[in-house]
Amino acid sequence: MSCSLRHHVPLVVAGTSALNPFDKWTTAIAGDDDIVEACERAATLPVERLAGLARVEVRRWLRNQPPVAEQSDVTVYRSHGQLDATIYLPTEADEIDGALAVAVAAVLRAHDRFTSRTNVAVKRSGSGPSAQPR
Repeated sequence: MSCSLRHHVPLVVAGTSALNPFDKWTTAIAGDDDIVEACERAATLPVERLAGLARVEVRRWLRNQPPVAEQSDVTVYRSHGQLDATIYLPTEADEIDGALAVAVAAVLRAHDRFTSRTNVAVKRSGSGPSAQPR
């Protein structure tokens, strides 16, 4: 379990959720009949622990534009041993896309040394990832 957490691999607990000592790190809880489905679903979810760290970095870079910083967001997914991050910025954000992508990649690499590759994209729009097709 500790190796999985270091590698930011989702943790799926099988059985009951009562008195789960790993509750803080659990991505999903599976019953006896749906373990495979729960694991497959957990593997497609964003890695919120890394996204939160990246979000802090984005907002630090945008601290001189507080309304823009508040509207910015980051999603991070793990796929095939790599991290895919998307930074969502409002259209009125300063033109710092390249520097911001490099800064976010550095934060992700610092907190996940085991990934083979880190990809960071910047998307500009009037809203965050909920409005973006996936």
